[in-house]
Amino acid sequence: MDYQHTSFLVNLFQNYYPESLGLGLVLNAPWLFTSCWRIIKRWLDPLVESKIHFINNVDDLTQFIDSSNLPKRLNGEKPDHNYIPPTEQETLMLSALHNDFYRKKIAKENHQ
Repeated sequence: MDYQHTSFLVNLFQNYYPESLGLGLVLNAPWLFTSCWRIIKRWLDPLVESKIHFINNVDDLTQFIDSSNLPKRLNGEKPDHNYIPPTEQETLMLSALHNDFYRKKIAKENHQ
């Protein structure tokens, strides 16, 4: 873990987006993250740290989120989201769009 980068991000959010976090939930965090958290939380304002909760099982989520707002895979009532990856044609179209934006940027820079 890049602690310098993490420290930068923590300071960035605390200084430029104060009081933006209402609640942070970390579900089934691996032991490595839990170990890193012991260091990261020292950089946090105590108020921010108090808003972050570690949850070890799905059933404890309902202490914070009503089951009517959770997907079925988290023992909720909402349907699960099924990610459908883009088709090859969609990927090509997106690539062409990015290329168009890039070419437009280059043309604009060369025109001035």
